[in-house]
Amino acid sequence: MRGRARGFTLLELLVAVAIFAVVSAFAYEGLSQALKARRRLDHERRFWQGLAITFSELKQDLAQARPRPVRDAAGMMIPAFIGLPAGENSDRGSVLQFTRGGAFPVRHGPASALDRVGYEVRGHELVRLIWPVLDRAPNTRPLVSPILSGVDQFRVRFYGTNGQWSRAWPLPGGQLTDRPSGVRVTLHLKDHGTFKRWFVVGR
Repeated sequence: MRGRARGFTLLELLVAVAIFAVVSAFAYEGLSQALKARRRLDHERRFWQGLAITFSELKQDLAQARPRPVRDAAGMMIPAFIGLPAGENSDRGSVLQFTRGGAFPVRHGPASALDRVGYEVRGHELVRLIWPVLDRAPNTRPLVSPILSGVDQFRVRFYGTNGQWSRAWPLPGGQLTDRPSGVRVTLHLKDHGTFKRWFVVGR
């Protein structure tokens, strides 16, 4: 005759539950670490992608810089290319503004193929500005597009035809149509250090 099947004792159940709890804790810790690593990788990927887009935007815009001054809302002429050093308009970096070509007219009828664009830091974000018209009316406001976060400093230097680097543009005594030959951009980024790039202007 077969003996009757014996069930688990209370001690065996307690041991099984304890083993299951330990295994679950290890599994949860491993999963938690994997998710943290994935979030870090996603954060790094977004950062490097944003940095690449930022430098690509700057390269394309500066390569299309044109010697076309514009009028402000008061009717005063503004130089075709402006570079203000840190501290004048922004405590976090330089302010860059210039006329660029290569724009695709989307309006019906005659339309300019030029745009007025700019770069500056607001808070801890580097933003790109684009004005809807070159010569501004009193209510003209630029479209502001954030392109890079975590920016501590944005520094721009300008290489003139005199072979010298300058913190501001235009140079003293310069013309409204003057453009630098080159631009050096330095970005100080939180948790990522400093990055420098050189760009040719209007080529």
